[in-house]
Amino acid sequence: MTCNAKLLPLFLLLGLLASCAGTKTTAPYQTVPASSPVVAEAGQAQLKENSTGTAAPVPASPTVARRLVYNATVQLRVPRTDSAQAQVQRLVAREQGYLVQTSEERMQLRVPAERLTLVLAALPRVGKVESQTLSGQDVTDEYTDYQIRLENAQKARQRYLELLARAANVTEAVAVEKELQRLNTETDKLTGHLQRLQHLTNYATLSVTLRPKVQLGPLGYVSVGLYKAVRWLFVWGKAN
Repeated sequence: MTCNAKLLPLFLLLGLLASCAGTKTTAPYQTVPASSPVVAEAGQAQLKENSTGTAAPVPASPTVARRLVYNATVQLRVPRTDSAQAQVQRLVAREQGYLVQTSEERMQLRVPAERLTLVLAALPRVGKVESQTLSGQDVTDEYTDYQIRLENAQKARQRYLELLARAANVTEAVAVEKELQRLNTETDKLTGHLQRLQHLTNYATLSVTLRPKVQLGPLGYVSVGLYKAVRWLFVWGKAN
């Protein structure tokens, strides 16, 4: 009994400490406003990381329009080459095309690329199509290369014009004018290449070969008649 009386104050003290510990609360969660320097610093860090390409993916470059040069070759069997040439020319002219060159049995024409299939579909009205091929060549890289070289030449020419205006003496002026002449020649050449490729992509090349039908003479018709008669006899004999 005496021992329990001595331990009672100790139990009361422990109970009091436990109740104090149970009533202790933690501070509520606090949000950081968007204008906080911490947020600003984090945003700057994110932008910096994105600029290095380590976090944000690099967007894909837009698709480059391909530049194609089309070439078609057709061989026709016709009754007469002269009248067939006139028919082909009228057909191509109707589709906004034109004749490049012609010989007795060959023609080279240019047709708007988007109308080439219409012309090819109409050629059987001129004669019997014995062969036909269609091919395309991608000149996108070549065209882009000429474009870049032309832009660089034009920029260099502008810089030399500025140097010419500041030339201190005749020697400097002559040297700059010589370089300007070279750049002018290079610019004209590159412009010509670009215009040619542009035209070839807009207009397909159509090559037509005209083969006249074989005209039989009197003996030829007799030979054909004899061949058919003999063939008929053999076929008739087999049938019986």
